[in-house]
Amino acid sequence: MALLLALAASVTAALDDDRRLTLLTERFEGADSPVPTLAEQAETYGRRFRDLWSDNEYAPAELAKASNEVVSLRLRAARSTAFANNEPWVRQRLEQVVAEAHERDLVQSSEYRRLFDAHLAAGDLTAAERVRQRYPEIELPNVPERIEPPMTDTEAAVLVWRIKEDPERLVGEWISLNHPRLLIVSTPGCGFSRQAAKVLSEDETLAPLMDKYALWIAGPSTSNTFHRLAWWNERFPSAEKMLADDVSAWPVADFFHSPQFVFVENGQVTVQHSGWLGGSEGLLTVANGFAELGLLDKQRLDETAFVYADETTPQAACPTRASAMERIRQATPISTPEALDHYLAKVEQGADSPLAALSIEARKRFRDGVLFAGNRVAGFRTDDLMALEPEQRYQVAALFGHQYLLAGRQFPETLLSEEERELRNQFFCSED
Repeated sequence: MALLLALAASVTAALDDDRRLTLLTERFEGADSPVPTLAEQAETYGRRFRDLWSDNEYAPAELAKASNEVVSLRLRAARSTAFANNEPWVRQRLEQVVAEAHERDLVQSSEYRRLFDAHLAAGDLTAAERVRQRYPEIELPNVPERIEPPMTDTEAAVLVWRIKEDPERLVGEWISLNHPRLLIVSTPGCGFSRQAAKVLSEDETLAPLMDKYALWIAGPSTSNTFHRLAWWNERFPSAEKMLADDVSAWPVADFFHSPQFVFVENGQVTVQHSGWLGGSEGLLTVANGFAELGLLDKQRLDETAFVYADETTPQAACPTRASAMERIRQATPISTPEALDHYLAKVEQGADSPLAALSIEARKRFRDGVLFAGNRVAGFRTDDLMALEPEQRYQVAALFGHQYLLAGRQFPETLLSEEERELRNQFFCSED
C-alpha cells in the first residue's frame, strides 16, 4: 500500500500545475448526469485538491521556491477549492499561498476578501480577524461577534443566526418548524430573489402572510457571509435574511438553487418550487403554497388579484428587450456545443483567435466552463481570460453574444461598436 501511495504521489508531482488546475476544476457531472449536491461538490473538490497537491507544496518554504506562475496557479487552485470546501486544511493552504503571493505583489484586492470570507463562512471568526490584522492596508470589514443561543428541547427546531448591527453581531436563535412556514432559500446576490422580496412585500394579499410565516434563509458560504446578509437586510427589511447553521437539519434538498420556495408543516415539505417566475404567475405560485397550508382561502381570492403584476415585470417594462435579444441571438457566432468544438478545433490548427494566447490547459478549462441553455450560451468562466488583453476579452465575449453583458466589467465599454451600443441600450432599455 505504501508503495502504491508513493507511486500515485510521484505521478501527480510529474504533472505541472497548469494541468493539475484543469483536473481540479473539471466538471463533476456528465451531459446526462445530475448536478451534484453542495455536499457532494465539496467532497469532490476536497479529494481532488488533496490528491493533486501535497501539504508540503503549500508549505511556506516550498512556496517561496516556486515561480510566480506556479504561485499564481496554486492560489487559483486553493481559491477554487475554498469556494466549495471550507475545511480547515483548505483554508490553511489558501492563507499560506495568499501570504506568499502578497510578498510578490501577485494578489488582487478581491483575493484578500475571499480569504476573509472563507473564514467567516466556516464560522472561524478568530482566523478572519487574523487575516484582517495581517493586511491592514486592505481595509477589510470588522469581524462580528457571535452570541450563542441557550440550548433547546423543542422538536424540529433549527438554529439560525440573525444579523445584528451597531455593534455587529450574529445572534443565535432556535426556530421551530412544527408550525406552518414558508422557507425561502436565497442568496443576496440573486437578482430573482431581490425581485421576489420587493414584489411579495408590496402585495396586499400576500404581504401579511409573508410577515407572519416566511423565513428568508441562506446557507453558509462565501456568498452568504455576515456583511452580504447585512447588505440585503438593509435594502429589504421586510424580508430579513438569516443564516442557517447546519443545512442538513433543514427539510431542503440543498441550498444551491436560488430562490427556492419551500412550504413546510410539522417539519415536512408540503409544496416546493424553485425559481421566481415574476408577474402574476410568481404571486399565484406563492398563493397556492399558502393555500396548501390552509393559510389562504383561494375561493375568496379574486381571480384578477395578481394581474396588476404583469404590467410591472422586467419584460413588460422593457418593450425593446425581446427584439434586441433576438437580434443578438441571430448575430452570435457560437451558440451550441458543436459550434464551440468546431471553433476550438480550428484554433488548435493555428486559426487566428484570442484564445490562441491561452495555454492548452487554459483552453481546456475554458471549454469545460462554457454552459449552454437551449441554443445559447448561458455563461462561461472568465478566470483564465484575465490573462488576455481587454480587446481580446471583448473578442471572446463577442463569440457568445456576451459582450453586451460584460462591457464595463471585463473590458471597457468603448470597445463596443456603435451598433453594439445601440443594441445594448435596447436590451436594457437605457441610454448612453
